[in-house]
Amino acid sequence: MFLFVLKISFLLTVASVTGKYVESDDELPELEWPKKYTFEATKVSLTSALVENIKHWRSTTKSRTDYNDGAVKKIFLKAKKRSKKLPFGVKYEIHPETSENNENELFCVRTKGIRSDLVTPENILPDLSNYDFEYVGTDYLDMGEVEKFAYEEEGSKKYLWAYLDRKNGSWIPVRVEELGYNEWLENLNEHVVLDIINFETQFDYSVFSVKKYDCTDADTDEEETNIDESILDSENDDDVEVAFNKFKKEYNRHYATEDEHNMRMNIFQNNMRKVQEHNSKKSSFKLTLNKFSDRTRAEKRKSKGLIRRKAGEKGTHPFPYDKKKVTELADSLPSEFDLRLLGYISPVRDQEGCGSCWTFGTTSAVEGALARSNGGRLLRLANQALVDCAWGIDNMTTLYPIKGFTNVTPFSVEALKIAVVNHGPLSVSIDVGSTELLHSYNGGIFYDPGCKPKSLDHEVTLVGYGEVDGDSYWIVKNSWGRDWGIDGYFHISTRDHACGLTTEPTYVVM
Repeated sequence: MFLFVLKISFLLTVASVTGKYVESDDELPELEWPKKYTFEATKVSLTSALVENIKHWRSTTKSRTDYNDGAVKKIFLKAKKRSKKLPFGVKYEIHPETSENNENELFCVRTKGIRSDLVTPENILPDLSNYDFEYVGTDYLDMGEVEKFAYEEEGSKKYLWAYLDRKNGSWIPVRVEELGYNEWLENLNEHVVLDIINFETQFDYSVFSVKKYDCTDADTDEEETNIDESILDSENDDDVEVAFNKFKKEYNRHYATEDEHNMRMNIFQNNMRKVQEHNSKKSSFKLTLNKFSDRTRAEKRKSKGLIRRKAGEKGTHPFPYDKKKVTELADSLPSEFDLRLLGYISPVRDQEGCGSCWTFGTTSAVEGALARSNGGRLLRLANQALVDCAWGIDNMTTLYPIKGFTNVTPFSVEALKIAVVNHGPLSVSIDVGSTELLHSYNGGIFYDPGCKPKSLDHEVTLVGYGEVDGDSYWIVKNSWGRDWGIDGYFHISTRDHACGLTTEPTYVVM
């Protein structure tokens, strides 16, 4: 699967190098999609390493998208004119759930549109009425010669490859590439490629029927759905209650007693103050309310779990670059480097309340080392295996022995960049608990003067680095789920060895 990711990256590079470009699109008709079409596609996220297969149907008023061989289905129906029953449209999500009594039981949830949020057909392909694509020229993909189009706006770039069906004069899309950038810092945080096959303009409208499903209405509230938290006052009890009710609904929070409810709301209000105060000042990063916003300090400790190595402990293999060699190589390093784009990084996971961050940082480092050693084939290893081994359980069915590990020269940004490029990803330790500010991180280059470089309590994975306006930062994979930070990642400044990231970096030797 992840060889496919590497293949995509390679093809994109080849296309940009070998592409044959023309100077005019005068002979080409306007780029537009048929009013009715269906296709299959593979969607690859080069940043999060997720791969999905998709089947899509669309007309001017309806759409359906099946994900991962139809395991999840989403159907969007636009409102009919003068419809009293569903004046704002309706959408359905059909998905399996497993309980104690049933395995993979299908559930259908119906969500009715509201006046401020009308339901319209979903766009898997770029909506050409919203994006003014410019013709770039003729390009070459595996299938042969195609035409390439490009669109750029603040925060994103889109590329589209298609060919003209001369028989009926319609465009047939074959690839879409989208790149998203951090809204504050303009560094890449999303890179998605959609490869399209079997594009057809005829299909049976029965694909939009939900009659065979027992659909139930979703629990929605128009007023709560449209709350703008930025205008709520953290010192106003009524505003705090509104924000907290929205938070409880979003994160499915249920508290055992009224005393616990009040305690949680007080914690939430304190975090609300912290977020609003920080975001009102000039800063290189932003904070947000998230799943940690009602958690106690003791509960947040479970999101970490690092046990420091013994003082003076050395790696089994020495770092192969002395100070002179590091200085020589530093000038030849790329200004930006991201192992996710090479297919060496598996999707972000969530340790939840396990306190086993060390297994996630270690597993990601070993996965990357394996990928480097076996030609790019990324294998997902089990964190639970490390937990089991820590308790002396010898029941592993498949083992991947390593030769050892190397400790990178501490407190050296240049040495660490060399290690990332030539040996990464790396397992690194940081200080989170001193201020707990990272728990509320939402984007930008994190820099917390309250961090202590030697009070390390959390293990994460270093996957690359970047630079914006002279401000260099590390790209770090966390283990707090994709609903935290930048799709599960955070960017942290290289200044002052922020939060101790350069204190004990380690990479695996295969």
